[in-house]
Order: sequence, then structure tokens, then C-alpha cells
Amino acid sequence: MNPKTYYPDGGAWAVMARAAFLVAVIVVTFASLAPLSMVPQVLPSRHLEHFAAFYFTTLIAATAFPRLKILTLGGRLALFAALLELTRMAPSQHRIWGVLDWEADFGGIIAALAPVIVEKFRSRFDPRVPK
Repeated sequence: MNPKTYYPDGGAWAVMARAAFLVAVIVVTFASLAPLSMVPQVLPSRHLEHFAAFYFTTLIAATAFPRLKILTLGGRLALFAALLELTRMAPSQHRIWGVLDWEADFGGIIAALAPVIVEKFRSRFDPRVPK
């Protein structure tokens, strides 16, 4: 049996994951704060776009920060989403803040983290083979 080896924190994949997270945060921030004419509509609903943006950002964040607790990661991303929505309330943005937009963001975060949470729950049971 081979001993378990761990991927180094400074390895190429770890660095690429963190760079991808930075790119995702920049893209989400730009898409949220830029004038609507500068942001292409890629899905039929803006709520689907919010959901998808935070779903993929959360997946990338979970990859980029593997030691961060899942609830901490989800909480920080939910706070980031709320701050973006609050920023959109600024008079210069001429947009209306919507709780539904934040709910879509939060839904994307939950959907991305749910399989990890379920797996952590399942791993706490004895790995016996059913009879």
C-alpha cells in the first residue's frame, strides 16, 4: 500500500487554482458593477446568471482554498455577494438592489457546497460493507 502523498501548496495546480479564483472574483465584480450595456446576457434570466456566477466562483474557491472550512468559505462568498448587491444600490449605479439577486447568488453557493457537505456527513459513518 502506497503512503498518501499531498499536493504542495506552492505547486502549479495550487497556484493556478488561486489565479482562477482571482479571475472569477474580478469577472463577477465587473459583471455586477459595470453598466448593463457592457455585460452580455448569457442566460435567459438574470437570476440564473447570478446563480451560475456564484456556483462556479464557489467551485473555484473550494479548489483554491482546500483547508478553509466549508461554512467559512460559504459565509465569505455570501458576504461578498451581499456587498456587491449593496454596492449596486449606490446612486451612481442606477440599479435597484434585489433580495432575489442575492438569493440567487446564495443559491449558487449552497448548490456548489452541498455535495461537499453531504460527503463530509457520509464520511463520519463506519465504512462497513452492507450485508
